[in-house]
Amino acid sequence: MSTEHTSPDAVEHAIRCRLDDLKAQRAEALANYSPPGSCGDAADRCANVELAITIEDLQARITELELMLQAPKSIRQPRRNGRKSRPAGTIEVGSRVQVSFDGGRTCETFVVLPHELALGDDEVVTPNSPLGQALQGALPGDRISYRAANRTTITVDVVAVDGQEFTAQSAKSA
Repeated sequence: MSTEHTSPDAVEHAIRCRLDDLKAQRAEALANYSPPGSCGDAADRCANVELAITIEDLQARITELELMLQAPKSIRQPRRNGRKSRPAGTIEVGSRVQVSFDGGRTCETFVVLPHELALGDDEVVTPNSPLGQALQGALPGDRISYRAANRTTITVDVVAVDGQEFTAQSAKSA
């Protein structure tokens, strides 16, 4: 498995491919949709309602991905400590992250990406998930906590980001 950052170009390409797929699904759903009052029996009306919901859901996701593509690529959100630029190794969308949930005994590696943009066989953590939100802006060596869906607070250690590992030496220079 590669330890490099998923490039912005690869993420943008994945977004565009997913957008094309969603637009094709929406076009197919629209082709099968009949305006209210123009369908036959109750079963036809139920199918039509389901199609309307599907079209609405597809349009919402299309809009979300289009907004992701329109966002300026150079946006830098301030870190929690007030610094405006992000140092190398900062976790962001597209980062390959290695974390430990058990104090370093075992590690898990994944990429921070929207789920439908998963590239290859990589495990994915979405940026909007509790873990994904907590990780954004973190650096190797950071310990972060987040609240899981079951309301349990979970603490993880960031071991490496895009191949840059935490070492005692990097902690002294920070």
